Amino acid sequence: MGNANQGKMNSINFKAFPPIGLLITSVVILHITTAAQEAAAQQYMTPATLRELQQKEEMKDLTLVDVRSNHDFLQKHIDGAINIPFPHVGLKPLPKEGRTVLYCHGHPCPLGGRAAKELEQKGYENIWVLKGGLAEWERLGYPIFISPDTKVSSTGKCMELPPLSMKELRARIKSKDVRILDVRTAEAFKGGHLSGAKNIPLDKLEANPLIISKEVEWVIYDRHPKRGKEAVLLLQEAGFKARSFPGSLAVWSALGYPLEVGSTKE
Repeated sequence: MGNANQGKMNSINFKAFPPIGLLITSVVILHITTAAQEAAAQQYMTPATLRELQQKEEMKDLTLVDVRSNHDFLQKHIDGAINIPFPHVGLKPLPKEGRTVLYCHGHPCPLGGRAAKELEQKGYENIWVLKGGLAEWERLGYPIFISPDTKVSSTGKCMELPPLSMKELRARIKSKDVRILDVRTAEAFKGGHLSGAKNIPLDKLEANPLIISKEVEWVIYDRHPKRGKEAVLLLQEAGFKARSFPGSLAVWSALGYPLEVGSTKE
């Protein structure tokens, strides 16, 4: 009986199966096609189109929503926007008539796309994401609201260096020409942090900013953008080159970028 079964197995025509290379290619094509379909399903509005609608006073049937944190919104936002931080999108009612345009820091920013999906699942049909986000809007010189409470230097200029884009940050981490400072607690740091980051909790940094070197540029982050910006301004006032990056750790994690786990690096 065993020999008979073995003979049947030996008689299988393996040529009838597609080559492994073809199978892998098919899987890759399927993945790319699915990603392309998802991207195509997302509606984007350019800053120029939104600005044109503003100038024509056609904002009556358009709701502009900033999905960043409340702290970031209060510091600076597009004129006419309301603030619904991403975790609360879908919990606060929005008009279902007309268009809803969502935006966050810049591109890429997954929060706008995720917020759009959430609203679509709740029955909203005319949802758009602002292409390039606040960064592109500001680059084009379109009007923004800047809080009068934003700290400025004696020259009247904003003390905080412009945030690094995610692309710039990843490139500079790879080239090792910038240092990363995590100002969360040691316990939070151990749970997941950017590669090569140094951990100094904010209260310890406030007590002695000179605990770190002034000879390098620092990129600061926290889970909460407000705390991260407090650390940036603290270091700026002490004469350090310090900056943040859009969305801080929350957006980095949402984009699926790698995190290290383990003990602190002080």
